[in-house]
Amino acid sequence: MKLSEKTPPSLFNMPLAVLHNILDYVKPTDRLVLRKVSRRFRDAVDDRDPGFKNATILIKELGEIVLKFDELCIFYRRSNVGCTLKAYNFSEKTIKNGHYLKLASTDFKMIINNPKLHLESFEVVLGPDFEGVDRKKTSEIIRIMLKSVKKVDVGKLTITGFIHEEIPMILQYFGSDNIQDLKIDDHICFDHIGKVVESNHWKKAKSIHFIWKSCLCPVFMHLTHFSDIQIHMKNVSVHDANRIIQLLQISANFKSLNITTCCVQDFLLVVKVLQPNFIQRVFGSGSTDFAINGKKFHVEFDLNNIKIEKKIR
Repeated sequence: MKLSEKTPPSLFNMPLAVLHNILDYVKPTDRLVLRKVSRRFRDAVDDRDPGFKNATILIKELGEIVLKFDELCIFYRRSNVGCTLKAYNFSEKTIKNGHYLKLASTDFKMIINNPKLHLESFEVVLGPDFEGVDRKKTSEIIRIMLKSVKKVDVGKLTITGFIHEEIPMILQYFGSDNIQDLKIDDHICFDHIGKVVESNHWKKAKSIHFIWKSCLCPVFMHLTHFSDIQIHMKNVSVHDANRIIQLLQISANFKSLNITTCCVQDFLLVVKVLQPNFIQRVFGSGSTDFAINGKKFHVEFDLNNIKIEKKIR
């Protein structure tokens, strides 16, 4: 590119090869700004990996959606005249007659459908202020957002705030080929456990994190293929401890089990099932080793948590 002494170099006159090289040094969030400059720049930006590794859809409330891509956070809020957008610390921008859901799904589609995008994690989050709200409306919003893009295939998938009936609906929009970690931050009840554990996501994941209301009886048989398990329960009973022993006997992949309780609990009786010779020296906490079928394990606990790890020889 020949430069005039009087005229500074222009981005619009820049050869595409040079532009591509420059984009390697531009942050993913700034590439999206550059994309808005012209169609020429848009094509150059869209021809490469957007660079984001983590994505989130947050339905904050009816009429407001938040999209997060790494450190980029964009708010789409319904207003009296259309849609109000806000990103970073920039001032708000109102798009007259714009619909917040349509604008959010369009931007979401633009990034997610890029064939060169390689996401590592994805979160689908329903805000805390939806008690008493018609769940059909929230289900339809998330369905529209996820339906607008290709099936998302990530290593870590987190679903937060949705009721158990909605979880299988959300899972269908995600691929299961690369799933490693599945986190369901809501109660899975016995009536709906079948639909969740029958999904390929559950079967192929190596680690699981979920909330369980009752005893482990209905679910423990579905945990045997996981290596790392995290459960949030009301409390852990002696009966649950017997199920844990069965799990450790059956599982060939087990590495760790971490159970957090919402109620203060002394796990002494539970630990006694695992290691009958255990002597508690400090109330509410302790640790010991035990063995099952020749496999060695370590257990430690406090008043809200019990953790079991397989010992590596």
